[in-house]
Amino acid sequence: MAKLDLTVEQWNSARLVRDIAWFGFASAATMRFLPYFALRLGATPLEVGLIASLPAVVLFLVNWLSDWWCRRYNSSLQAMILPSILHRLVFILPAFAPFFPVQWRPLWIIAAAMLPAVGQGISSTVFILVMREAVSREYLPTLMARRKLWMSIAIGVGTLVAGLVLEALPFPQNYQIVFMLASAGSLISLWHLVRIRVESHEPPAPAPLVRMVVQQISSRDTRSVVLVTLTAFISFYFVVGVIPIHLQSMGASEGFISIFGVVELLAAAASTLLTVRLLRRLGHRSLVAVSMVATAAAAVILGLAPACGSH
Repeated sequence: MAKLDLTVEQWNSARLVRDIAWFGFASAATMRFLPYFALRLGATPLEVGLIASLPAVVLFLVNWLSDWWCRRYNSSLQAMILPSILHRLVFILPAFAPFFPVQWRPLWIIAAAMLPAVGQGISSTVFILVMREAVSREYLPTLMARRKLWMSIAIGVGTLVAGLVLEALPFPQNYQIVFMLASAGSLISLWHLVRIRVESHEPPAPAPLVRMVVQQISSRDTRSVVLVTLTAFISFYFVVGVIPIHLQSMGASEGFISIFGVVELLAAAASTLLTVRLLRRLGHRSLVAVSMVATAAAAVILGLAPACGSH
């Protein structure tokens, strides 16, 4: 890849940081409050579990299509626009749930979470190519650190704002307003994203989709990554699906959930600061194993909370 002009690189860097900041602000609505919204609308524990897990399954499966999708476009940015729009529907679709009959509302929220996951699965992979084309390899680690910082800040701000709105306004209008604010933030994020400057190129020759997937699966390294990723997905989303139900059973309000989310975010940010040091000492696989053990420990602590509070 030709060396990027410094002015273009600075422009792209600013756009990428603003993109993730607005997207982080929007993400607070679905990351923290979508399961509780479903519970308030009468969703069963099974349906809440499906809301948390099925998008992850779709995301895992659709990732295999990313290479095939990229071959249809002249640039990675063009390839990412349509999936990114589809992904951002996750912020506005839940707002329509109260307009459906009572028995259909949980099903609508499940569909509203699953459909955008198709776009997320493709756009998240293509975005890696966009990052590599938008900034130089030397500046990429710095940009990643800045994006991580601003995303953490934005999610924290979004969680607090959403919590205030949910506590102040009546249900379900409070949730609908939160989702509309999140949708507006995601569109601002997309506006910054499409303004990135990358060079067009001749797309690679198309290849049969089935053959491309078979080639990926036949790789030993790919199978190893798939196994680790699948295991992490199962363990993580199993816990994620249980937490909203457990907190609601203990009488947690939206305000408490907001504070809970911010504390969780601060813990994640603190652990991120140690990631590089832990990688050097433990290695990638050992660190993944330790992280999964820590996830299990958090679930155990949360599960013991009612027993501890009863004494």
